[in-house]
Amino acid sequence: IWVTSAYLLGLVAPLLLAGRLGDRYGQKTLFILGMSVFTLASLACGLSTTIEMLILARAIQGFGAALMTPQTQAMIVRIFPPDRRGAAIGLWGSVAGLGVLTGPILGGFLVQSAGWQAIFLINVPVGVVGVILAWRLLPTLPRLKVSFDWIGTVMSAVGIFLIVYGLQEGVANHWGPVWGPITIPHIIIIGFVLVSGFVIHQAKSSRPLIPLRLFRDRDFSIANAAYFLVSAAMAGMPLPLLYFTQVARGLSPVLSAAFIVPTAVVAGILSPVVGGKIVARVGANRVACFGTACMALSLVWYLFFFTPTSPIWWALLPSCLAGVGNACMWAPVGMSATHRLPPADAGAGSGVYNALGELGIAVGAASMGALMNARLLAAGIPPESAGTANLPAEVLPGYITAMAESLLLPCIILFAAAALAIFLTGQAGRSPNLSDHP
Repeated sequence: IWVTSAYLLGLVAPLLLAGRLGDRYGQKTLFILGMSVFTLASLACGLSTTIEMLILARAIQGFGAALMTPQTQAMIVRIFPPDRRGAAIGLWGSVAGLGVLTGPILGGFLVQSAGWQAIFLINVPVGVVGVILAWRLLPTLPRLKVSFDWIGTVMSAVGIFLIVYGLQEGVANHWGPVWGPITIPHIIIIGFVLVSGFVIHQAKSSRPLIPLRLFRDRDFSIANAAYFLVSAAMAGMPLPLLYFTQVARGLSPVLSAAFIVPTAVVAGILSPVVGGKIVARVGANRVACFGTACMALSLVWYLFFFTPTSPIWWALLPSCLAGVGNACMWAPVGMSATHRLPPADAGAGSGVYNALGELGIAVGAASMGALMNARLLAAGIPPESAGTANLPAEVLPGYITAMAESLLLPCIILFAAAALAIFLTGQAGRSPNLSDHP
């Protein structure tokens, strides 16, 4: 668990600060620094000989990702004027969505064929090439005169750290004590208190880390909330699908991950078109609503194959529908969050957007873990045996039912995101003559 938690904690805690550091010291500089740290930490992960070394390297890897992640979106905001920003952010969001989809496929193949070290070592040549290309090709943008609210920085970092830590460790610790009388719920509550205090402090600060005026923009606020929900859903969705295909149906990790291939292919074909022409003509609100609804319906469709004898390869059909959903989901949400973002606040806005996405991942994964445990217990199956191959035939129906019921959670979250997306203005990605609004 800590191999996963260390990375996520190293990533989410400094994200807000990393966005502002990019404004102050240059997005190109922070991107290259972050990718260099990430690449070296990946090498350390692959060469680790003890679990403690691996956990430490993962935490450093997460910190490198935190430095790097907000800079890409912020750089696009600063380079492109509002009337040309939509297509660029659309392509950015599409590539990010494809990464989420293709990662499990490549990861499953590498683990099965070359061992767990390969999933880290493959980052090294990619990272080296990325640093070289970034150094040669990324523009050096003017640095902004940004002052830092260090009190707010500490409050936000510690608060987010405690919330994510509590969510990550809650299921493993059965939401019980961690340090003496301090329980997981206590840690999460303290985290929320600190984050609430951070927001109050930002409202009063003369040099806020996150200018709260950004949230006065309807599209920025709704898009960030939708991104949080979509991230939570996408983090929870793979678990019951992979458990069903691998444990209940006996497929290998590679074959199990192959069900995501149609999603990635369809999304890869449609995403460039959606992020450009379709959003410009139809409106980001309608496209985002349609995409998240398609993604939710694909999960409902998957449920029809959750039986011991269903023709499992037919599940490739809802995988194609999920590809349509992904193509129409990521880009318009990212475009809506940034299309009216002032260049001076590019780092701050990007930091908020990415931090909420990572927080959504933590919430989604923790919620799914808790729900799967609860449904397995209700079926009379010990959760610790959930990943065991060759389940007894008498518990198989209950196991499959537990996985199907768990898959309803991301489905409900995606429908909620679809309902939220329709309230976007729809202006993102449209040129002035196509806008519905003055």
